[in-house]
Amino acid sequence: MYFRIVLPLLMPITTTIAIIKVLAVYNDFMLPLVMISSNEYRTIPLAVSVFFGNYANDWEFIMAALSISIIPIIIFFLFMQRYIIQGLVAGAVKG
Repeated sequence: MYFRIVLPLLMPITTTIAIIKVLAVYNDFMLPLVMISSNEYRTIPLAVSVFFGNYANDWEFIMAALSISIIPIIIFFLFMQRYIIQGLVAGAVKG
């Protein structure tokens, strides 16, 4: 009964929470910074932070890296936009 009645009603909200959590994990900086010691396993935000220096910043490389790193998020959002909208208006629509 749960899978036939309750789960279809919770599907838009569940997918919205999943999308928000995926975006939060993708953009996480502090935990990988503390846990990962090898340069081989760096995440995208850690790789972008390499271009920031103490005395000079390579703004060309920073903007190029940020532009490339945002492409997966934009693609993910375009595929999941329908579920985000459904999850946001699921409780607001009466009837």
